[in-house]
Amino acid sequence: MNGSDAAGSLEFASTIVGGRNYTLGDNEVQRNGTTPAQVANPDLRWESVAQLNVGFEMRLYDNWTIGLDAYDRMTRDMKIRPPLPDYIGNDAPTANIDLFQTEALMLSLVTITAVSKDFNFKMSGNFSYVRNEILVLGNESGFISGSGWSPQRTA
Repeated sequence: MNGSDAAGSLEFASTIVGGRNYTLGDNEVQRNGTTPAQVANPDLRWESVAQLNVGFEMRLYDNWTIGLDAYDRMTRDMKIRPPLPDYIGNDAPTANIDLFQTEALMLSLVTITAVSKDFNFKMSGNFSYVRNEILVLGNESGFISGSGWSPQRTA
């Protein structure tokens, strides 16, 4: 089990930003102000990864090598910023809501042929299959809307 510490600075906290002006008093004088930049999430944690790798390599005769590798990787608590309604007025908190799985199978075949005493010819090829799937997104709709013209479906 390992994880990612690629967290941004203070993603768990509600930081304060300036440049948000407001009016004050009967004359409605404009003043510089500060507001929270994002909603806090004190439960934010590192994402964790569990991975299983299995492989073998076999030499056949004098000039053939076959290799097979397979792995299954499960990433839990991936970080994402779910959208908030506009009336909240702040950026969304970073949250741990994703469950992501990667499965892969790789096959390789290598042959080495001696053309002469001082010259060998090596030829290799491989086949790879990778499947990525978001298993849990953390909401009922199955997609996270963005600023584009349509949602990106993930389930």
